[in-house]
Amino acid sequence: MSQWRSGCKTAIARSIDITIRTPFRWWCNWLKRRTTLRELRRLNDAQLKDIGLTAHDVDRFR
Repeated sequence: MSQWRSGCKTAIARSIDITIRTPFRWWCNWLKRRTTLRELRRLNDAQLKDIGLTAHDVDRFR
């Protein structure tokens, strides 16, 4: 699960303001609980980029 954390840290690092970081942290935690591999594979590259992941990251979760 370290890939999740590094992706979340990248997303959080892009946002310096704490008011932006907190929702990112919530979003990453929610993702870890809710997102299945099948759902991740349905996302397009732009959506994956928004959450700090790439298609390569998704492949590594298999």
